Amino acid sequence: MTTIAFDGRHIAIDSRLTIKSWIYADDYNKTTETEEWVLFWSGSLHKKEEFELAFFNNGKVNEPSETSMFAFNKSKKQLFDVFSEDCV
Repeated sequence: MTTIAFDGRHIAIDSRLTIKSWIYADDYNKTTETEEWVLFWSGSLHKKEEFELAFFNNGKVNEPSETSMFAFNKSKKQLFDVFSEDCV
């Protein structure tokens, strides 16, 4: 299980990637960074790209998923739950 922690100032995320019950990597990058955003994801690896595309195209993921994604806006210094409009 991925851990993402935010205390209002710092964001921390682990880097372990498991596939089923096997540890695949202990140094997997679970972030995507652009000039304006840093995306943090947890859950199913095969859904990561779909979630990123939906975020950058203002879309939505059509089915329930165990994947979740948060986006940090660098200029506003705010963290958002990608698929709700709630600011953390």
